[in-house]
Amino acid sequence: MTEADYFSGWTVYAVGVALLILVGWRITRGLTLVVRVPLLLLLTAFLLTPFNIESGSAFMGPAWLIMLYEGVFLPEIGFSRVGPAFGMVTLFSVVIFPIFYLPYALIRKPKATQSEHSEEPQQAEQSSKQQTKQQRKPKRSKTVEA
Repeated sequence: MTEADYFSGWTVYAVGVALLILVGWRITRGLTLVVRVPLLLLLTAFLLTPFNIESGSAFMGPAWLIMLYEGVFLPEIGFSRVGPAFGMVTLFSVVIFPIFYLPYALIRKPKATQSEHSEEPQQAEQSSKQQTKQQRKPKRSKTVEA
């Protein structure tokens, strides 16, 4: 395998993973942010974690594929080579979310409060416009000509 083949393989794989993450984003659009983002982080960590193809090899591959291959076809090795590293990356992706989400949750305002405050001025403004329109209209008197 040449370096160009290796690079093109990772490029195709990265494009495929990006499309899978977009599909995952679309599928989870109904979930809340607290559930949606960790699921997508787990999916991303699962698909993009690299690991050495062989011990001492310079080439790397997706850790989940290497772990699956070694678990199925090399039962004496099993998951012992890739499993701990893969588990740490997955755990780190779940732990990192609360660290970044907590400041965001503390800074932003709840949606209910924002919508309540934004509706009140609009209602007051509409009622004042209606009152001024009623005041401006001259009252027409009905006269009957004989």
